[in-house]
Amino acid sequence: MTKIPVYKIQEQSPFGIVLRRISDNNPDSAVARYEHTSFSKNDVHSHNYYLFGIQEHGDSRFFIDFKEYTLHGAMLVCILPGQIHFNVEQKDISGWLFGIDALFVTDELKEIFDILRFSENAAMLDNELMNDLNSCFALLRKRLTTEHEDITRQVAYSLASSAMGMIAEFYRKRQLVPPDKRLTDITRRFKSLLHDNLKDKKSPSQYADMLHITPPYLNKVVKQVTGFTTGYWIQHEAILEAKRLLFYTNKSVKEISFHLGYEDCAYFTRLFSKVCGISPTQFRENYRK
Repeated sequence: MTKIPVYKIQEQSPFGIVLRRISDNNPDSAVARYEHTSFSKNDVHSHNYYLFGIQEHGDSRFFIDFKEYTLHGAMLVCILPGQIHFNVEQKDISGWLFGIDALFVTDELKEIFDILRFSENAAMLDNELMNDLNSCFALLRKRLTTEHEDITRQVAYSLASSAMGMIAEFYRKRQLVPPDKRLTDITRRFKSLLHDNLKDKKSPSQYADMLHITPPYLNKVVKQVTGFTTGYWIQHEAILEAKRLLFYTNKSVKEISFHLGYEDCAYFTRLFSKVCGISPTQFRENYRK
């Protein structure tokens, strides 16, 4: 195992839109490829697009970036581009999987969805929104299965945009995103810099310098938006990447430590154990059972 599979929307849809009906009783459903009592490492993957799971009823359990989620009844969850995930169990479920190319997601909506990396994104759906999404998806599925004429494509994009808008409005109303756009923009840029520079930069002051603000101000902003400090997120990203490498590669703990910029493997092992409650070796054994 050397690389986590990445499902590309370009390989699945000429529209850049993916829509699947979810049902335990439908052999063509997206959930049919999963085991109902356990998971296989072959199911673990990520996408290069935004994916929304809309569950009407039933129970499901899955992991996103090694964080466990349990959905009961009518609920919504968002999986962002690059997040690895796998299903563990489903029971009597129905709903939709809706995916869309990041190219079609406006910057305003990306700010809403991307902040979910820092927040609890699974949430209960009310009947009104569930009904509206069901109606929208039914029309969208009809357009996606007809001839790919220009006008049909435009209607499909409009329907997909409407669905995204309703979902974004739902998350915004839950106040997961602060009203001050400047704060969310700073947090988003910090997140992007962290993703690109994690190996070489692990100090909050280094990211503050790159953003041309003071470390205390960066910490204040990030904590206000996410509830956690900049130091927490630097550590979080390092541990998350370590988990990915432990799970999906055969690199040794020492190799992973060096890959992440920790020259002292013993320190890295202590840090991982403190954060996760188990050692890197035990983590690998637990998730590869």
